[in-house]
Amino acid sequence: ASPNDLTYPHDSIFALRKYLEQDSLFAPVGGETCKDYPPRTNCSTAVQELRRFHFTYLNAQYHPDVIKRWKTEGCYDRIACNLGYRLVLRTAHFEDTVKVGSEFTVKVKIENKGWAAPLKSRRLVLSFGDTSSQHLQVFLSPHLSTLQSGTTDEFHATVKIPSDFPSGYHSLSLAAPDNSIRLQGRPEYSLPFENEEFDVTKGILKLGVVHVFYDT
Repeated sequence: ASPNDLTYPHDSIFALRKYLEQDSLFAPVGGETCKDYPPRTNCSTAVQELRRFHFTYLNAQYHPDVIKRWKTEGCYDRIACNLGYRLVLRTAHFEDTVKVGSEFTVKVKIENKGWAAPLKSRRLVLSFGDTSSQHLQVFLSPHLSTLQSGTTDEFHATVKIPSDFPSGYHSLSLAAPDNSIRLQGRPEYSLPFENEEFDVTKGILKLGVVHVFYDT
């Protein structure tokens, strides 16, 4: 809203911004713009600072002059698409066949294109099952909440296929459900992925199909 946002002592602005830059890695940041002040509210500065301070949300209704400026200068959609986290699966490595009783390993690389990390502690869950029911689940490491803005990390899991696991072709999918037991089965509480393969109705990202077989 001004060189010191109408509030902070001019001689402490630098230190406060450095503090917020670090603190916002682990805490949600949001609010609304105060007034149109082009040296600070133009697109070039606004986008840079929203990214730097890891904004998760903004009031889209206020200040109307700032919102109008962002639309006129062409950065409104970019801001809307990058607030908070934006998860993209980049690669997924796994064998397409596995023998019952042996170990099965999956490694995926996920990029966070958004300006903030997921707020809650989340675990990626690998689901191994057929079209009618889910047979096997395993957590991937590390925690998804460690995926900071603009970074790509590898998540992995190894699971032993049980001796009584049914043979055949089984779907392989990824999900980031809510930690609450009450909400884990509700897809609307799963973190979405940007990939086309993400099924919003089920809250899962489809990775492919694996053939499970018995030794003959």
